[in-house]
Amino acid sequence: MALTSADLVQLVQFIAPVFTPRDGSGEINFDIIPDYFEHLLETGVQGILVGGTAGQGFLQSVQDRIKVVRGFISAVRGRLLVIVHTGGCPLTDCVHLTRVVSEMKGVDGVMLSPPLCAPYGDTTGLKHYLLTAGRAAVPGVPILYYHFPTLTHLEYDILDLTHFLIRELGEQFLGIKYTATDENEFEELVAIKGLKVFIGFPSMVLNAAQKLKGTGTSVAMITATNNYANRALKKILDFVESDKDAEAMDWQKKVDDLMGNVVQKDAFMMSLQFPMELLDLPMGPPTLPLSDLTADAKRAIRNKVSAKDTVFEV
Repeated sequence: MALTSADLVQLVQFIAPVFTPRDGSGEINFDIIPDYFEHLLETGVQGILVGGTAGQGFLQSVQDRIKVVRGFISAVRGRLLVIVHTGGCPLTDCVHLTRVVSEMKGVDGVMLSPPLCAPYGDTTGLKHYLLTAGRAAVPGVPILYYHFPTLTHLEYDILDLTHFLIRELGEQFLGIKYTATDENEFEELVAIKGLKVFIGFPSMVLNAAQKLKGTGTSVAMITATNNYANRALKKILDFVESDKDAEAMDWQKKVDDLMGNVVQKDAFMMSLQFPMELLDLPMGPPTLPLSDLTADAKRAIRNKVSAKDTVFEV
């Protein structure tokens, strides 16, 4: 029997939130997507998230977001799991995008997130937003939630929200991308039966692997780092599984050092994708109004990070 999309969501461990490539004029660069995809496949990535934070989907029109999805589906051709982020926008756009995308052949799931705006005060409006958008998805298409409080600046009880989504959306609600660092909260989410929890920060991989070892639950992740250092992240899991904690710690440090050398606070989004340029897969300029890295910033990263570094060449 062929695996369903729900089965695949539960099985995969390594998902790359893909960047949206652009050419020199700022238009979507569809020509580079096949090479980009082959790179991901070669490094052991098992799925992609299209239109997430890394892909700058929240800054794109609905039409452009749909175009990007079609571009990646065309390259993937069923060889990787495809989840599409449809949130981070006005409710009417989210509902339309969720409905259109969930009808596409080649899409295995949709991911919802709050629109970027002022704090809501309580979760009444947020729950209405997520429930309305979730019910727009084609029945049977898995729904996930993207929890990233430092981006949305929202304060709410993620456990309460998760149980609400499970109760209201039923078995169609399958998982969470947990881009936060509260280890106790993470463990409570992982303990919820049937819920798939994807780590959003690469710095959490080692601790999560050590805590989950022997529980029957494997570590899964959706981090920008999976785009260029997926094999290094897999090394951490492999060494923990083999009881080689010193080696696992060493590889976690390599990943942490990479991200410490790459991430620039004043150009966060663009610095996250800069390593692709080192690997001869330049993603081009940002979606406006984001600013690109300065020449000095790029030079500083190149002085610290090389495509020949072991974190890339495992």
